[in-house]
Amino acid sequence: MSKTVTYLSFAALLGLTACMSSGPPRLSKSEATPAQLVRETPFDRPGFIVREFDGRLYVFPAAAPEAAGFEDSAVLRHSVTRIGVGPQGMTVRAPDRETIDAYLIAREGFRTEIVDGRVWILRAGSAECDAFDEGAQLRESVTRVGAAPNGMSARSVDNATLDDYLSVAR
Repeated sequence: MSKTVTYLSFAALLGLTACMSSGPPRLSKSEATPAQLVRETPFDRPGFIVREFDGRLYVFPAAAPEAAGFEDSAVLRHSVTRIGVGPQGMTVRAPDRETIDAYLIAREGFRTEIVDGRVWILRAGSAECDAFDEGAQLRESVTRVGAAPNGMSARSVDNATLDDYLSVAR
């Protein structure tokens, strides 16, 4: 009898230890909403809220009201999907095409904008960037056809800026 009590006590102690060390239950991606998943991704870019969910990237402008609704329900009422255009060939979904294009060209330390189907690339905080923001026409520029993401042409004020951007863009 004492052996039985000893074995039962030992088994109960093992079970209690296992319960204490297992922590809270983990959610699989299929069980979790995006708000419950990790918020930072290796795909974050300045000016955007990015969530990786079900193997896709969901991208929103930083101040977009759709982002809050997505966090709660994982549903976009209206979206555009572009298959395989994201980092590592991932599918990207966003409220509109312009958001996807802007996300794909955004890089830390650079001001990027699509004008007439070309990507303008300027160093953030530079005098040229300020002039561009004020609507001034830049007198000199360098263009590389097909060098920007999605095969768009890349334009900048000099080759050094383009080289630096393209080295980060890969």
